[in-house]
Amino acid sequence: FGNVTVLAYRKGHRVGVAVKGESYDDLSLDFSSEWLVHNRFRELSIQVRDRLYTVCTRPGVFSWDRLDPGTHMLIETLEVDTCQTLLDLGCGNGIVGAVCSHLAPQGQVYMVDADIVAVEAARRTINANRLTNCNVIPSDCGSEVAHIPFDLIATNPPFHQGASIEREVAKQFIRDSARLLKPGGRLYLVANRFLPYETDVRQAFNGVTIVAEDSRFKVLMAVRHK
Repeated sequence: FGNVTVLAYRKGHRVGVAVKGESYDDLSLDFSSEWLVHNRFRELSIQVRDRLYTVCTRPGVFSWDRLDPGTHMLIETLEVDTCQTLLDLGCGNGIVGAVCSHLAPQGQVYMVDADIVAVEAARRTINANRLTNCNVIPSDCGSEVAHIPFDLIATNPPFHQGASIEREVAKQFIRDSARLLKPGGRLYLVANRFLPYETDVRQAFNGVTIVAEDSRFKVLMAVRHK
């Protein structure tokens, strides 16, 4: 259309108007992109914790073309025992769950996401790495795994809704984690440094520790005590 005028904006939503003119640009090349095919996934090779992983991903999945540095920090910080039951909450393309699968070969890993494209990406990642102790489930936050007691939950929660910052999903992740963990179970959460999640974690767990940080990210750890 050439131009669009925003008429209204509220809570991350916009109403716009565009008027068709006398001519328009040829969009044939744009619409021939391979990424408009719904089942087209890209394979990435990612080296982390001294192991090479194949990650399947596509546009629309968080950090689809690289390993996000916050997720990298989270992975490097995790302390996992070999037979634990673990949850990758908001799994995206599945790299965190895949790493947890190797760290807990005698345990079980559950991976959940509300985005069905991310769920499919994570399933493909699990298959590409021939992992047999992983379960990938579509779920609104932790609702579909509420019956499972976990030893460890790892998450890099979303905080964007369009161009705005929205913390409500992350707060629900924290509340769900407090309910899903066994007594003594641990939550690992990575976030941008400017996001004040310490207050939310402390309210749910009665304590929080920063176990890793740099100029951009921090990893918070909390233990369920009862």
